[in-house]
Amino acid sequence: MGMFSAFGQILLILCLLSRKLVCNADTPCSESDRKALVDFRNGLRDPENRLSPWNGNDCCQYGFWNLSGQIDPALLRLKSLSYLDLSLNTFQGIPIPNFIGSLKRLRYLNLSDAGFSALAVDDIKWVAGLGLLRNLALNGVDLSPVWSDWVQVLNNLPLLNELHLSGCGIFSPIPSLQSVNFTSLTVIDLSFNNFDSKFPDWIVNVSSLLSLDMSNAGLNGKIPLGISELPNL
Repeated sequence: MGMFSAFGQILLILCLLSRKLVCNADTPCSESDRKALVDFRNGLRDPENRLSPWNGNDCCQYGFWNLSGQIDPALLRLKSLSYLDLSLNTFQGIPIPNFIGSLKRLRYLNLSDAGFSALAVDDIKWVAGLGLLRNLALNGVDLSPVWSDWVQVLNNLPLLNELHLSGCGIFSPIPSLQSVNFTSLTVIDLSFNNFDSKFPDWIVNVSSLLSLDMSNAGLNGKIPLGISELPNL
């Protein structure tokens, strides 16, 4: 794993899923989850002892600030990890770790503005494996090598509610879709890219939209008439 220096916050929330899919902070960590978090912590450098208050018993919320070290794949052993926020850090140009695509229970993933150089491989298909994902934020991540695939991949995430891809260095047209499957989307942010294309027609079929930001995105031509007919926008 690569090295990083973090100046924002790394926030990991492990929801220990009960039958009601809620996180009970009063329930102690299982031994396997506790050890996975300890192994993850041991891969970090903590000169200001910010992790010292954590006693290993609360797996529901685990926060880090201003740390450096390694992103340890011990996270894969957290079988119920549903929330992963690595945003607003300085990872000094390391790629996004491949293993994140194997965190199958993730509902929230935020890798925005964290200094990632790009994806570890020129492929975004790993996102399609996160079938429970509700919120995906990759603002500031260079997606230019994989842009031709992104719409098709994300169209396989029917539970996705929010999509944030602002400032991702895109210089190619937004791909078209034959059919729209991500019908749960309420927020789309594709601002500050350079698509140099017309407004995508498929957006008028996302009837659940509440917020759409396509500002400074290099779009040209007319806005489809169907946009004004979206009931919640």
